[in-house]
Amino acid sequence: MKERAVISLLAYSGIRPNVIGNKSGNDGLRIGDLPELKVNGNKVTFEEIPTIIKVRKNLSKAGHPYLTFLTREGCYFLEIYLNSRLVKGELRVKS
Repeated sequence: MKERAVISLLAYSGIRPNVIGNKSGNDGLRIGDLPELKVNGNKVTFEEIPTIIKVRKNLSKAGHPYLTFLTREGCYFLEIYLNSRLVKGELRVKS
């Protein structure tokens, strides 16, 4: 599931691998960078599809923030992956 979600993010939104996560694993794409993704109880959903991805300037190769979009298929695979992490208690979401 994780691999499908990562490949979907790369293929369907055009982001680079370093946007998903850096080499040291201490920064990368966060739930907050997907403003249309909502966590309701034990379920992750998207309010809009295609959905917006906000790439922060520290993750951008050019050094400036930008927006991109994730297609329906990408949202589907990301939703499955995040729901599996939510059920396992691995997903932390700020209220």
